[in-house]
Amino acid sequence: MSQLLEAQISELKRYTACDISDALLKLKVPGAGFIPDLALRNPSSSFTTPAIAPACTVLFLPKFPPPPPSQLPNPNLHFADQLPPSSIIVIRQPPNQSNAIVGGIVASRMAQLGSKGIVVDGRVRDLVQLAELSGMPIYSLSTSTVGAGALSTPHAINHPITLSCGITINPGDLIFLSPAPDPGAVCIPQNLVAEVLEILPTMVEVDELALQDVKEGLSITEAFKRRRGNL
Repeated sequence: MSQLLEAQISELKRYTACDISDALLKLKVPGAGFIPDLALRNPSSSFTTPAIAPACTVLFLPKFPPPPPSQLPNPNLHFADQLPPSSIIVIRQPPNQSNAIVGGIVASRMAQLGSKGIVVDGRVRDLVQLAELSGMPIYSLSTSTVGAGALSTPHAINHPITLSCGITINPGDLIFLSPAPDPGAVCIPQNLVAEVLEILPTMVEVDELALQDVKEGLSITEAFKRRRGNL
């Protein structure tokens, strides 16, 4: 990871997921970067500050009918053994499947290799084991008791993926995961990181002033006119 990116990530940790989405909305990013309907599956872990890292994407395909030839770097190795360190792993599961694609063993291997978080556009299992993975947030759409091999097979690593919500994640996009009690997941396109950081300070300051105005009795209309009129 470059020194510039490390500095950008350090600066982004000052903000919330809502702040990031506000900036992305102003930059006209579809959906303001928000990855909806995810739940934090290990809220009791020591995940207390935002986890921010480049996305490493993983695409799963249905196991039946037989999928096209694997595009994994090494088809003879488990996909989790091939993931780069210091990434947030974003996994796309085929729709309408009842099995999980990440469980305790897979998540433990990701943690061992230095992953900063996991986002599963699909199901996970082994929640007790996931809760033991300190400091690595794990988000998913839902849960299951069934292992990945029942219906799914990993197909590609670090290819662009389109999640079920319609958001496209490109390898290297920054994923911002916020902790409880206000969890959330946001994707920052890598080509907009500098612009997001440029506009965040003013946007946050303006909203803090507007909030204070409302607490002091001003109407929202008046507060927004006073504070947001020039934005």
